[in-house]
Amino acid sequence: MVSEMAKNNKRLDNERGFTLIELLVSLSILSIVVVIFFSFFTQAALFNQRADTQVAAVNVAQVVMNDLKKYVKETGVPFNNIQCDSPYEFSGSEVFDGNSTYLTDEGSFYILNNNKRYFVETSMCQNEQEKDVALVRLRVVLKEGSPSSSVTIETFDYLTESEVRNEES
Repeated sequence: MVSEMAKNNKRLDNERGFTLIELLVSLSILSIVVVIFFSFFTQAALFNQRADTQVAAVNVAQVVMNDLKKYVKETGVPFNNIQCDSPYEFSGSEVFDGNSTYLTDEGSFYILNNNKRYFVETSMCQNEQEKDVALVRLRVVLKEGSPSSSVTIETFDYLTESEVRNEES
């Protein structure tokens, strides 16, 4: 019996486990790796949210551009060599009054999309190169949140001078 106990004690001496220090170091390393891993997910979610906002703004800008082109073609805006350093600024009521898509807040027009307000600014101009090829530049600027916010999206499109002058009628 004594020899069996001696054998068991010898076996316990040969079977070493992890010390508390080793466990703490490995847990610390693991927690650092996990924190870094989850920070990538957080950044990816923020990037995805910004991309969604940009896509929504581009879609809204395209709707506004289509409405602006339709307005310009139908009304024949006065056009006398409008230079880009002082473009023709459309007033919101000039283009968007009577269109239920656009809402108003203190004189500024906006579109509500995914519970976000996109305030609309529109203008028209022509530089020398555009003048040479008889094109007029239409510009749409959207600002998310308020009229004084920074620009969320800006887009351009062109009409021919004859479309702007409404010469087809």
